[in-house]
Amino acid sequence: MIRFQYYSKAQHLGFTSPLLFLVLSRSRGRLYNVDAAWDAKFMHCDIGGIFSGENTIILPNLCESHNHVLSAFMAEAIAVRLAVATTVYSNVRSLGVLSDSLSLIKLLKNGGFQPKLFGIMFDIYHYLSYFDVISSIFIFQNFNGEADVVAKSTLSLFVTQGV
Repeated sequence: MIRFQYYSKAQHLGFTSPLLFLVLSRSRGRLYNVDAAWDAKFMHCDIGGIFSGENTIILPNLCESHNHVLSAFMAEAIAVRLAVATTVYSNVRSLGVLSDSLSLIKLLKNGGFQPKLFGIMFDIYHYLSYFDVISSIFIFQNFNGEADVVAKSTLSLFVTQGV
């Protein structure tokens, strides 16, 4: 079952939210918080992803750099693709992906494509078929701090080195 949902931690903190509880129970508590930091001048982005969840399956935290990235929206889509692909290749079949990109969550919910994101979205939709349960959840930026710090700290190193 593939489910896309919205969640606002600003309104429902912790596990008291019925929606978050449902997502966590269906994903067996496995969550990836993802974020991207994009530099328009260099057309470069860095991805941050923090895994949390079940102790029996450990997924790596994500930290990757990408060049020739045309927009912040594209960077966010790359972050989701990386999280989903990493999870699939780790043989995990249930996941909740948390992102602060409302536009991307809406695009995923509607099964949509955008011409500049075609390959990225194609990959994401392809990987979805490997999951028993996957949820894509919008969270406000101020609740995506750990992934944001990873992405921005890597980007700041790139920019200060002037690569």
